[in-house]
Amino acid sequence: MVEIWLTEPYYREYQKRKGSLFNESEKVKLFALTQELQRSWPRCATDPQTPPEVGTGSKLYYVKCDFTQPRATFRVAFGFHPVAGSKGQLIALTCRTKEELAQGAKDGTRAWYDHMATAGRSRWTDYQRGRIRFWRIYRSDGSPEKP
Repeated sequence: MVEIWLTEPYYREYQKRKGSLFNESEKVKLFALTQELQRSWPRCATDPQTPPEVGTGSKLYYVKCDFTQPRATFRVAFGFHPVAGSKGQLIALTCRTKEELAQGAKDGTRAWYDHMATAGRSRWTDYQRGRIRFWRIYRSDGSPEKP
C-alpha cells in the first residue's frame, strides 16, 4: 500500500476548518476516504470506476469528500512521491471547500484549480526541497502511525 503523509500547512488548514466547516462524524468520513485512497492507489487515479474519485490539475491530484452538515464539498490536493521498493507516498498539501472558494458569483471549481496551481504547486515544491515539515500518518501496511 501507498503511504499517506501530511504537510504542516495542510494540517493547519484542516484544523482551521474542523469544527466550523465539518463535524466529528464527517471527520470520520474523510478518514474512511483516505483509507480508500490508500487501498486503491494508483488504480483509482487512472480508472474512474475504482473509488475514490481522483481528479488532477497542475500536475497534482485531488480527492473530494461531500459533507452533509453543513453542506460542503471538501477537497484535498496532494502530490505523489515515488519511492523505490514501495508503491510510493501521497503527500497532502492543501485543502479547501468548494463553497469557501466560490465566495459569491465566483466559480468554486475554477477557483479550486487556481488554488492548486498556486498554493498547491508552491507547497509541492517546498516539500520536494525540504522546506516544510511533514509526517507519515499511515504506514505502507495500512496501519496508523503511532504518536
